[in-house]
Amino acid sequence: MQRERAPSRHGRRRPSTLSRRPWQPEQRLRWRRIAKRLAFTLTAALVVVIANLFQPGLGVGSVVDWVQDRSRMVASARDLMLLASAMGAGPGSVVPRPPVPGSLAYQLCAGPGRQDCVVDGDTIWHRGVKIRLADIDTPEVFSPQCESEAALGRQATERLLELMNAGQFEVVPSGSRDADRYGRQLRILERGGRSFGDILIAEGLARPWDGARRSWCR
Repeated sequence: MQRERAPSRHGRRRPSTLSRRPWQPEQRLRWRRIAKRLAFTLTAALVVVIANLFQPGLGVGSVVDWVQDRSRMVASARDLMLLASAMGAGPGSVVPRPPVPGSLAYQLCAGPGRQDCVVDGDTIWHRGVKIRLADIDTPEVFSPQCESEAALGRQATERLLELMNAGQFEVVPSGSRDADRYGRQLRILERGGRSFGDILIAEGLARPWDGARRSWCR
């Protein structure tokens, strides 16, 4: 038979040791809620900071739109990959930076407001229009399948940048489709009657585009 606890001097039962413990289920639940709110606040603040690195001047509401816009997220991720690749490629690498307003020189694409810059070995922005070089295929920089493809993609990107900054060139219609399924205009870049694509192919940095994607990994 269980013995009844003796009453205290004031006629009330003395609370058990368990009832005096601070970490009761209700308190634990309360602290968990506080921790979740704090984690959410810190995560939201981090997202705002990261978003403003790529899209300066965004407010909280604009950051939500930026996160929901997949194309802008992908573009920002591409910028980050290009930056990391160029910085890890050693001395002499071309580091991406936003185009300088009023400058005629092409640079690697980074950040918003793209006008004249190079995305990779076969994609550029020219006068605010995104163009895919219709006559070649170059290794991927944003999503390479192996390290050798990433390295060759960096070389193709930097070489195309050099060609575009070497002097005046012509943007010629490809003669087939006007644009691809991603909305990029299909064009051929030429200087002196020779295609930039032919130069990249001759240097082993590209191959003729025949409509089929094949691996660059060996």
